[in-house]
Amino acid sequence: MVVAVEQVDQKLRWLFEGVDADPPSYDELANIRQRSQLLETTVDIDANEVVIRLTAAGEDVAAPDTGRVQAAGGRDHDDALLQIENELTALGFTVSVCTQDGSEKPNARATHPDRAETFAI
Repeated sequence: MVVAVEQVDQKLRWLFEGVDADPPSYDELANIRQRSQLLETTVDIDANEVVIRLTAAGEDVAAPDTGRVQAAGGRDHDDALLQIENELTALGFTVSVCTQDGSEKPNARATHPDRAETFAI
């Protein structure tokens, strides 16, 4: 999936609103992208913008780890979570998949910049 760098930067900076730290500057984010082996940036000539995507190594790191216990479900369960994450992300949500360890926890949590609550999935 290819995404405009500007969207990614805005989202990263928004995530800092919930913590006691200043968000990185746009220059700092650009520097991180240049040094990272997990991200690849290119110019989309048609859209006239810089876009970003995960490299193969980035895809491996970003793959959710739902856990190894029976409560974690199987491959179909993981595929369903990925589909839900993709759909919610397209609607502006940030989705975090939870590693299942046998304790009571949701499959994932989702937040949206326009809503104060965290949604359990």
